[in-house]
Amino acid sequence: FSVVEAEWYSLDRKERMSWMQAGPNNWLDSARLMKSLDKVVAVDSAVMHLAGCLNIPTIALLPICAEWRFGTGDTMETWYKNVRLVRAKQPDEWGGAVSEAVSLL
Repeated sequence: FSVVEAEWYSLDRKERMSWMQAGPNNWLDSARLMKSLDKVVAVDSAVMHLAGCLNIPTIALLPICAEWRFGTGDTMETWYKNVRLVRAKQPDEWGGAVSEAVSLL
């Protein structure tokens, strides 16, 4: 997949890739940082739900067999209107989902 030229922040204070800027240390600072971003990319996590609650455009990467609350479509209209769902097409195969997410950025 292609590279997206952007500033990347880790919103998980315990994990980040070497090319990401360190994120905040608490939820209030996480919310403030998220509000300044154009888009959040996350997995099913507290980060994704916080972004959804804050009405921030979000891409959620999901496994092929995601939890029931995600339904079967590509949005979470019932929960968050701003979250776009991108699902893996095969178990443990994320290349296609990541490529789709990149195309949405």
